[in-house]
Amino acid sequence: MFFDCPSVCLVKAFRTLTGPEFAGQVLAFSKGPQQGKGDKPSSPVEPLPEGVSQQQMQGMRRANHYAEEGRFRKASQALEQATTGLKGALEPTEDVVEELRKLHPPASSAPEPPPELAPIWQPVSKKKLRAAGDRIANGSAADIFGWTGELIRLLLKDNQCAAYLAKIVGAIRDGVLPDEAREWLLASWLVPLDKSGGKVRPIAGGTVLFKLAATYLLTTASAGAKTIFIKSGIQCGVFMPDGANAAAHFTQHTLDLDPHNIVVKVDFANAFNTLPRGQMLASMYSHPQLACFFRILHWAYCKPSALLVRGKGGEVVAKIDSQEGVRQGCVLGPLCFGIGTLGLLEGVKEDSSHDIELVALLDDVAISGRPEPVLSAFELLESRVQSRGMQIQRDKSEVLLPASGDFEPQVKQKLDELQLWQVQGALPLLGTVVGNDVDAVQRWVNNKVESWRTTLPLLERKEIPAQLAILIARWCMVAKPNSLARSLPPTLTQQALKLHDEEVVRTVERRLHLNFSGFSREVLQTSMKGGGVGFCPAAEIAPHAFTAGMAASMTLLPNTNLDEQGLDKVSSLPRFQELERVLQTYRDSPLEFEDKSHFNSLKDFATHFSAEKHSRKLQSRIMATIRGEKMDELEEKVTPEQWAHLTCRANKDSALVWKAFPLTQEHKLTDEQTRFQVTYATGCELPELPKECTCACKNLTVEHLVHCSGKLQRHNMIQRRLVALQGSRVSRCSRMSDCRLRM
Repeated sequence: MFFDCPSVCLVKAFRTLTGPEFAGQVLAFSKGPQQGKGDKPSSPVEPLPEGVSQQQMQGMRRANHYAEEGRFRKASQALEQATTGLKGALEPTEDVVEELRKLHPPASSAPEPPPELAPIWQPVSKKKLRAAGDRIANGSAADIFGWTGELIRLLLKDNQCAAYLAKIVGAIRDGVLPDEAREWLLASWLVPLDKSGGKVRPIAGGTVLFKLAATYLLTTASAGAKTIFIKSGIQCGVFMPDGANAAAHFTQHTLDLDPHNIVVKVDFANAFNTLPRGQMLASMYSHPQLACFFRILHWAYCKPSALLVRGKGGEVVAKIDSQEGVRQGCVLGPLCFGIGTLGLLEGVKEDSSHDIELVALLDDVAISGRPEPVLSAFELLESRVQSRGMQIQRDKSEVLLPASGDFEPQVKQKLDELQLWQVQGALPLLGTVVGNDVDAVQRWVNNKVESWRTTLPLLERKEIPAQLAILIARWCMVAKPNSLARSLPPTLTQQALKLHDEEVVRTVERRLHLNFSGFSREVLQTSMKGGGVGFCPAAEIAPHAFTAGMAASMTLLPNTNLDEQGLDKVSSLPRFQELERVLQTYRDSPLEFEDKSHFNSLKDFATHFSAEKHSRKLQSRIMATIRGEKMDELEEKVTPEQWAHLTCRANKDSALVWKAFPLTQEHKLTDEQTRFQVTYATGCELPELPKECTCACKNLTVEHLVHCSGKLQRHNMIQRRLVALQGSRVSRCSRMSDCRLRM
């Protein structure tokens, strides 16, 4: 099927190979280099635009590609790499290939077969299989056969194709395929990513069919695994969408319990690829509730699998066997690593003093508490890790010390012996920061938010179409700060986020040559459901994001050492006091939430949100209520014409232009069309008309732009309907030619 079906590759640097061509390349590589063949002539290099480096140009091209697919997080990351100097995927030179070989050690022991209790020949649900197909259609690069998740998703829409794919998925899940099929289904491109400092991060995702089978299992059997990790109170990186936020909150709570407490951030060396497979599978087998994973994991990791490194032209330049650990990029990798190290981390916490808190986000481990127990726990963890064949890098592990105060002599001696990197005041942890020095934490927040602005100038360049630049800018303003806002109190984030919001709006103004003020600024920053463009200020969302982040972390509270301190003592901690101030605003508000009783006190809050289902989508529920109140306030401030304009846009059709979805050719807008759309959506004044219509007419009027009968695109038809609706809603509205231009 893979050799005969047309293949599509999302990487534009080379043509996707057909099956026979790929097999021929693998055979040619195994025979060694051929003599007498000259190098291919290099293609001419296009001149770079003025003021743009080669790396920035590549970053903007990648950002355009991801944004057209609706992947704004990846588009923002591509721009960040272009400004920070990271190269992304590295060219596979001899040195890079040698580094990749070092990162994949030989096998330490052969895994045991799965227990007999592992289920087999269970039916595959087509509904859940289609849901898994939707999840793997995430814009990832094509596998070695040229297949992507998007192609599989399309096949699953056909009942007959879905039936055949269900049989293949069932066979992979049960591990009953022969070795010949296993060799190809587990083969993967090995992509070396720039890790800075001359380091390489190997990423190997596997074939799309294996991803589909693994994602299907995670979709159907996540409940049992989630219970295991929540009860441990340690591993927050598996089946916990807000795990990084929870781990950072509990580390900060432990610091706040005593000003003399410290934090050790542990750095593993190549953790995923050095985890012994035999011990990993043995740990998996010890949890009967994970029995549905036994067969597929044994099938995937009982023998080596091939990792293929490709060059710039798509040719295979090296083959490396994955013999130990779990592949970074494997869908089941986080589950395998989490289960494989959970017993180790639980043992360290149980054998250490109760004065410590130990949390982990996969291989990022933080130990906090009194200095003596924390340092002893670190040594215990290091010794047990080494006994498994893994290694902790002391020179890259960090210890956060109090900003002031002296330690006892034995503690100072122990710190000198361990040679950990010592930090005072604040310590970056899991994308946020912890520390007792408020000034140091505030400086880190300011620097972090300010670093986001380095990508904004690229959005003003013509190399990124205005339509995509607006969508990426909105993601940078609304979605990007959310993780930081959920992990830190608003007193630390609001001022920095307010400056960031203003800079994003100024970027949009410069890109479109517009000025948003008064009513147009209100509409720009109104949610799309309310008829706006969706540039909702992150500074206004910060208090509600913090509330939702604290609520999500309450799921782990009963399983941590903090629970032993008692809720009265925990409630006196600074983070809980910040939460109390936000909850007081909810109590004083006339707004009717779904159930305000759980905001009455911190005790009610902690009890209610200890159940994970209650904290799910809490932030969006709070914001929906508050934005409804904001719309009522806005109605009182604006004129009837302005309110009618906003009301007309408060429908699902008007927001389609700004939705995040893959853009086809008919949905793409020119820069002038995008400018026209934003002008109309916000009620902003357009200084001049566009130079040309989509029908090539150059003698433009307002009526022509609205009612053009030429090459109407979807957005033109939407605007025509909205203008007609607006005219019927406002009796005082004069003719369009006499009105101020709002298109």
